[in-house]
Amino acid sequence: MRPLGVSLIAGLTWFLGALWALAAVSVIGFSHLGARLFSSMSEGRLLERITAGMGTTVGVLLLLVAVIYVAVGVGLWNLKSWARMATIFFVALGLVLGLRNLIEYHHVLRLVRTVVDVAIVAYLLMPDVKKVFV
Repeated sequence: MRPLGVSLIAGLTWFLGALWALAAVSVIGFSHLGARLFSSMSEGRLLERITAGMGTTVGVLLLLVAVIYVAVGVGLWNLKSWARMATIFFVALGLVLGLRNLIEYHHVLRLVRTVVDVAIVAYLLMPDVKKVFV
C-alpha cells in the first residue's frame, strides 16, 4: 500500500508539472504574439523569426521539464525506486541552488519552500518509506 506522504508528493509533482506546462504554452504563445508585433513595426521578418524561434525553443524546453515532472510523479505513484531517487536528487539540487536566494532575499515563501523540500528529502530517506519502493 502506498504511504499517504508518497501520494501527496506525487500529487505535488503532478501539480508542478502542470504549472511548467502552462508556463511552456504561455512562453510559446507570447513569443509568437511578440513576433507579430515586431513584424508589424518593422519591414523585415528577421526579428519576427528570431523572436518566434527563441520563444518556441524555450517553450519546448519548459515542456520537457513538465514531462519529466509528470513522469516522476507517475513513478512515485507506482512506487518505483527510480522515481524516489530522482525526486531526492531534484529536490536536493533545488535546495542547494535555492540556498543562495534564501540567504540573500529573506522571503516567507522561500523559507516555506525550503522547509517543504527538506521535509520531502527527509521523508523519502526514511527506512520505512524506502522499503515500499520497488
